[in-house]
Amino acid sequence: MKTIIIIIFLLSVLLVRADDENRAYAELFYGLRDTSPVLESVLQRKWVNDLNLNFKHSLIIGPSAFQNVSSELIALTFTNISILSLEGESLVGLKAKTLYINNASINLTENLIVPGTLKVLTLDACETPEAPMGIPHFFPDLEELHLYDNNLPVIRSKAFAPMKNLKRLGLVFNKITTLEPGCFNGLHELLVLNLSNNKLTSLPAGVFNGLSKLKHLYVDNCEQLKHIDINAFRGMSSLGELWLQNNALESLQVGMFDELRTLAALLLESNNITHIPKGVFDKVKTLRVISLKNTMISSIEPNAFSVLNLESLDLSGGMRRRVLESGIFTGLTVEDLHLRGNGIQEIKPHAWDGLFAETVNLNSNNLTKIVPEYFAGLNTSTLYLLANGITEITPNAFKNTQVKEIDLRNNSIKTVEKATWGLPESVRITIE
Repeated sequence: MKTIIIIIFLLSVLLVRADDENRAYAELFYGLRDTSPVLESVLQRKWVNDLNLNFKHSLIIGPSAFQNVSSELIALTFTNISILSLEGESLVGLKAKTLYINNASINLTENLIVPGTLKVLTLDACETPEAPMGIPHFFPDLEELHLYDNNLPVIRSKAFAPMKNLKRLGLVFNKITTLEPGCFNGLHELLVLNLSNNKLTSLPAGVFNGLSKLKHLYVDNCEQLKHIDINAFRGMSSLGELWLQNNALESLQVGMFDELRTLAALLLESNNITHIPKGVFDKVKTLRVISLKNTMISSIEPNAFSVLNLESLDLSGGMRRRVLESGIFTGLTVEDLHLRGNGIQEIKPHAWDGLFAETVNLNSNNLTKIVPEYFAGLNTSTLYLLANGITEITPNAFKNTQVKEIDLRNNSIKTVEKATWGLPESVRITIE
């Protein structure tokens, strides 16, 4: 370590507001090594949960600089992109559980000592690719690592292998285009992986190999992600939530979800999916929520949802055909079936055969005339038909419908005629 040439005691006061009458502050003592400022010590005069330190220029953290700080979180933010140097004993004495660094290119010396108290590290807008990807070597005992808004086009094989205790890994807004095979190898304790807002175009076979404990996977808002290999999710025996919304996925392949035997929520909204094949969900009997909102579906094979017992199936705004075809819900049990805003003009006979639904929501479609074929065989508690432009309900239109309540608000129906429509008196009708 170079000898300190000049020692400058610059006192900087950081005010952290606790309330109107009570303030906490830290004193920052600086030195100068050659031409680089050195943060010699941080003297925290009063305990606060989070300590936020702001700097204008590049900085070296001196030995044991934070030993007198009791905050659980320390944030180091730089006004302009700067070099932050962490040397051998820079973090000695650190008691904080969480360290947040923003807008810095990080220089780590090989003999850096990292205290076992540090469990969470966030690097935000630390642009140099080599710096963030050196972190696993220096911080192997972390439980959480978040790399936000960095420049990491490629995640290499075994990139995080030293981090045996890692439970959460965030790689959001990192311009990632490529995930090399084995890039998550060694992360046997990982519970949450977030790959949102990157430039991925595909998820290759086995990309998540070894993540047998993973419960939450986020690969959403990747606008160029068009293809997922049929074996991309193999080995993920504990996954409970899979977020794939706001991508450019064009198809679902039978077998792609087969190994996700604990999956409860599958979010696929706002993709370019055109077809739902029979069998794609057959082996995922734990599913409770499927969202296909705002997709491009032009066809659904009969029995595509036949083995499912769901809380919610959402197809709102996702169906391009104006006709609800026969048999597409056969065998489906669901609490809430959402079909809002699809422009549906016609419902084919037997469309509801084999469906058990607590509510069916057909709000904001184009069912201007209700005829007996439309809802024959439907068994539901509540049928929502708001804002369809309905001008006529023909005699016996609901004769073969098992329903307790029908909501007809925001249509042109002005009088309720239960007997004419084929409904028992006990059914509740709302028109205003």
